[in-house]
Amino acid sequence: MNHLVIFDLDGTLLNTLKDLAQTTNVILTRHGYPTHTEEEVMKMIGNGNRMLVKRACPEGTSDEIIDQLTEEYITYYLHHCCDITEPYPHIHEMLHELKKHGFRLAVLSNKVHSATAEIIEHYFPGIFDVAYGHREGHPHKPDPESLFEIIEELGSDTGHSLYIGDSKVDATTSINAGLKYCLVSWGFVPDLYKDPQYPVVHSTKELVQWILTQKQD
Repeated sequence: MNHLVIFDLDGTLLNTLKDLAQTTNVILTRHGYPTHTEEEVMKMIGNGNRMLVKRACPEGTSDEIIDQLTEEYITYYLHHCCDITEPYPHIHEMLHELKKHGFRLAVLSNKVHSATAEIIEHYFPGIFDVAYGHREGHPHKPDPESLFEIIEELGSDTGHSLYIGDSKVDATTSINAGLKYCLVSWGFVPDLYKDPQYPVVHSTKELVQWILTQKQD
C-alpha cells in the first residue's frame, strides 16, 4: 500500500495572494466596481473562483454578472498566475525529503484545474504524481470526492493518506474523507491557527516530522 501526502495549493505550498488580488482587482476595475486590499482578498479565498468573485463583487450583484466576471477572472488569471506567486520558504526541500522517505505526493485545490496544472508545472515540475484543481462536473472541497479519486488513482487508502492545508475548508474536507490532516500556520487564515481544535505545524521541518510520525506499515 502506497503512503500518500495530498497538499492544498494556495496558502500551503505557494503564496499566491498577490496574483489572486491583482486578478480580482483588474476584473472589478473593468466593470467599475470597488477594489479590495490583499488582506481583504485573503479572506475571500478558499471556496473556488466563483465564490471569490462573488465575495469581491458588491452585495446584490446578479448571478449572471458573477458568472461573466468569473469567466473573465479565469481567463486573466491563466495568463498571470505566475507573475508574483512564489513557494513558501523550504517547500521544495520538504517535498524532496518526503519523496526520499517513499511518499507519493499529490495536490488538490479549489483553484480551477487549468490554472492548477499550469502552476504545478511551472513551480514543481516532476514532483507531484497527481495535481487536481476544480474540474467541471466535480464538487469543490469540502466535498471529499476528489480526495477519494486521488487516493484510488495512486494506489493508497484513507489509512495511508494524509491531507495538508491551511484553511477550515481543508480541515473539513479531510474530516469528511476520514483522513488525518494538519494545517500550516503560514497560510491565509491566521486566526484559525490559534484554535486548539485544529492540528497545526509552524515550519516545514515540523511538518515533515509530523508526517513521518503518521506513517503506518
